[in-house]
Amino acid sequence: MFEKGVYTWYKPDGTKVNQDAYEAVWEHVHERKLEYPKPRYDRPVFIRSERFDWVSLRECPGVESKPIGVFTERESSVTLYRLAAGARLDLAGPSLMFVLAGDGCTSDGEPLAKHTSCHLKDGEAGTLVAGNGLELVQLGLPKLPAQ
Repeated sequence: MFEKGVYTWYKPDGTKVNQDAYEAVWEHVHERKLEYPKPRYDRPVFIRSERFDWVSLRECPGVESKPIGVFTERESSVTLYRLAAGARLDLAGPSLMFVLAGDGCTSDGEPLAKHTSCHLKDGEAGTLVAGNGLELVQLGLPKLPAQ
């Protein structure tokens, strides 16, 4: 039974087991136990993005970035972008983009506004075009080995 993020089940001997709902679904779908990696940090890392400087991108006039960080050997990353009115930014997957402020559209004409999200799969590329200006965060998803 699933309730409030917990999956409850019973062993053959009648012992009640509570398991995280996401973990239970993951194990059911993948037909194996979910193995968590050993912790790499002793405590949470708090990043103060306002203390990073904006850097102009020479290859994209009117675009500035704040590369916040690249994490682990799988190269997960976080980058902030700020586009002036009419500026264009080419992006590649695998990544997620989330609009923090402003407006614009994709090169396919799909509108972008505050709180719009976009997903590019591995090997996909896309272009964002700012309207009156655009601020977004790009989450570079981990580069996983072929399965």
